[in-house]
Amino acid sequence: MSRINREEFLKQLDMVQPGLSIRDIVEQSSCFCFKEGRVFTYNDEVACSYETNLNGVLGAVKAEKLHKLLSKLPDDELDITSSDSKLKIRGKKKGAELTLEQEITNQFEDVEKPQKWKKMHEAFCEAVNIVQQCAGSDVSKPAFTCVHLHPKWIEACDNFQLCRYLIKTGLKDSVLVRRDSIKHITQLGMTYYSLTDSWIHFKNPMGLVMSCRRYNEEYHDLSEMLNVTGKKMQLPKGLKEAVEAAEIFSSDNKEDNLIRIELKEGKCRITSSSISGRYWEIKNLVYKDKPMSFWVPPEMLVRLVSQHNECHVSPDRLKIEGEVWTYVATLVKAPEKEKEDE
Repeated sequence: MSRINREEFLKQLDMVQPGLSIRDIVEQSSCFCFKEGRVFTYNDEVACSYETNLNGVLGAVKAEKLHKLLSKLPDDELDITSSDSKLKIRGKKKGAELTLEQEITNQFEDVEKPQKWKKMHEAFCEAVNIVQQCAGSDVSKPAFTCVHLHPKWIEACDNFQLCRYLIKTGLKDSVLVRRDSIKHITQLGMTYYSLTDSWIHFKNPMGLVMSCRRYNEEYHDLSEMLNVTGKKMQLPKGLKEAVEAAEIFSSDNKEDNLIRIELKEGKCRITSSSISGRYWEIKNLVYKDKPMSFWVPPEMLVRLVSQHNECHVSPDRLKIEGEVWTYVATLVKAPEKEKEDE
């Protein structure tokens, strides 16, 4: 029997959430697995492992049920034990039993073990957090769903927009990792990495290990896309506030949280929509070329305009450049104007 602090145990389970999937995409991918005082998760793309204060338990339990139960129980301390294929949880006047699969059948043990750990660049997580917003969700173009870790930069592109962050990653060769896998390192304070044949592993100071599957897709050199030699243009005042308002609706689109920016003579129109509604706002802008538009993640645009108030516009691209990063969006012909926006 283990007597555990409920809040502390919940925090330990939260550490390994990135390795879960809602449904069993692979065996036990919706489960917390316990073995030798550790909890681990595995969903074929991400594997997580973290030490817990739950000893003497071996097996897999449905993650959603366990997490919800622990969140509802009022006790600070709980007694947890296992027997007869049950995980038994007892407080002062409450208790519960969860089905425990005593055989761990997922493939966590097949994940290559990290070898020598290397210190990550202090801006590594920030770089991933910024560029991952530009990765796409079209699985028919797998490279564009990935973050590209290059020896000299970190970048992501969905074939319409690109963000590159200049940083010495410490890698000798390029590594491709799915955006939906590597994005979790930004919230978990990872400080070390280790590279093996099929995985890149990350570790934080608390001992959490998260492994992300590597991909062997060809990633073309996108440097030419960054060569934008157009006219300088001042971004409109109040754009940050307009984008934040537009995100109220765009954030409903979890997979594609994007807002539309339209450039027209003398004005800039910001638009977002979702099943819950629509937002638009018009800003004055010194612009005299043909109407063009592009889509951009609102969080990224807020970050960009908070640091810079000008961009370069060519006939087909828009570029905003910072000290260590560059963002480029492909411009397309603006759609017909909508009457209610005027």
